[in-house]
Amino acid sequence: IIQDTVDTIIAGAFQSCKNLTEVELSNKVTTIGEKAFRRCVNLMSVRLPNSVTRIESEAFSSCDNLVSINIPEGLTTIEKETFYGCDNLASIDIPFSVVTIGDSAFEFCVSLTEISIPENVKNIDAEAFKHCRALKNVDLPNGLKTLGVMAFAYNTSLDSILIPEQITHIEKYTFLGCTALDFVSIPSSVTSIGTSAFGDTNSLKTVLVTRNIPATMQDSAFGMSLPEGAEIFVPTSSVEAYKKANYWMNYAANITGFENGYEFDQESGKLTIKTELGAVLWKENGNNIKPEDIQHLVILDTVQTIPEEAFDGCTNLKTAEIANSVTTIDSHAFSGCTSLTAINLPVNLETIGWGAFSDCNNSALTEIIIPANVKTIGNYVFLGCTNVKTFVVKGETPAKLGGRAFDVDRTDFTILVPTGKLATY
Repeated sequence: IIQDTVDTIIAGAFQSCKNLTEVELSNKVTTIGEKAFRRCVNLMSVRLPNSVTRIESEAFSSCDNLVSINIPEGLTTIEKETFYGCDNLASIDIPFSVVTIGDSAFEFCVSLTEISIPENVKNIDAEAFKHCRALKNVDLPNGLKTLGVMAFAYNTSLDSILIPEQITHIEKYTFLGCTALDFVSIPSSVTSIGTSAFGDTNSLKTVLVTRNIPATMQDSAFGMSLPEGAEIFVPTSSVEAYKKANYWMNYAANITGFENGYEFDQESGKLTIKTELGAVLWKENGNNIKPEDIQHLVILDTVQTIPEEAFDGCTNLKTAEIANSVTTIDSHAFSGCTSLTAINLPVNLETIGWGAFSDCNNSALTEIIIPANVKTIGNYVFLGCTNVKTFVVKGETPAKLGGRAFDVDRTDFTILVPTGKLATY
């Protein structure tokens, strides 16, 4: 326990204190110095007050057993190697005040499974999340401007990535060795892609590239060759240009054109999604469709997966008709849809991703039915659905439930389960 006579934990103050298991700081502490708790291998829990505005590099690096730490609101930079090699750190909440995540800040956090990166983050520096091999879901913020060299390299569980539209250059080796990566979306803002940015991604199935003019490619961005059956979708009118462009030509056999995959009626505000690509493409800058324009959504039975952030922030969306062909609703797919009056989940749904319906807090949304086939409910799925009073769970067997899937800070709701299954749940 650090008492209120101390405002700075000096560099190396508790480095290699192998018997230290817990740290609690007073609200007078403002700075934690470089390597202050480095190699405290039995440190499990740290409670940081909001008074802390600076945590210097390597402050908690190689704390092998650290499982719980809060990053205080007010911190603007997570310095280099702050949590490097924290083997047991499974989750962490990054506050909205953070703008930059420094070099190797979370490198070798091998138990980290999910992380939410706030909208204020502009820079993710080199190797920031390298070798986070359990990290499956990453939602990159729309305001992100830079992704450093090897920022997510060797994340062997990462299965999809959507590059935000502020990014103009994808650095070399950014996603090198992400062997589970099967879907990549590259927006029209990207004008250059570095060497092996997506090298050794041998599960890659779909690359969506929406730029009409081929981005400059520095050597082979996708390695020497793509996996068998992989496709690079580019605008139909640009197929030949891509097949002839430097280095893109190496993947000529994999390049194919795409149609929009959606229809939008401006007068009624109705968006119809025909393909999974359509659920991504409607947001592209040149389409003149804004999230707030969408009032009614229809997803046809040609769609099986609703991609991450597909309808995030559609604040005027009132109704969503989802075909029973849909088996997966990915992370933040409907997050912040504050006008939704009902959530009717398809009967064949199996997976609901992280934060998929978070902050859907319309006063008319009072009940949600979770179909019997649902096997996985991710973290924070219904967090902030403050007016839902009843969740009806149809499954005879409990789904795998993520942290705070339901809002644990509330006590004014009921979860109904099948008769005779209460003890099982």
